Amino acid sequence: MINATNGWALGVINVLRTTDGGATWYNMIMPSLPSIRNAYFRDSNKGWVLTNDSIYRTANGGSTWTHYSVPFSGGYIQFLMT
Repeated sequence: MINATNGWALGVINVLRTTDGGATWYNMIMPSLPSIRNAYFRDSNKGWVLTNDSIYRTANGGSTWTHYSVPFSGGYIQFLMT
């Protein structure tokens, strides 16, 4: 959970979001994804999802996603905060 009301969850091919503390979960439909490898959600609006060959980024709570191809397969997302 990001805070008491907002949170994200991952399935093998699903990205779920709640805005009511987990009482209701919504599938944030993304382009047809292969299996999800990892994800990082900075807050209730910004997040990154890694698949085998791509990174998807949202800046609006999952309403839209931007696709980026990556030159590797697999791996994990990790951010360092300063």
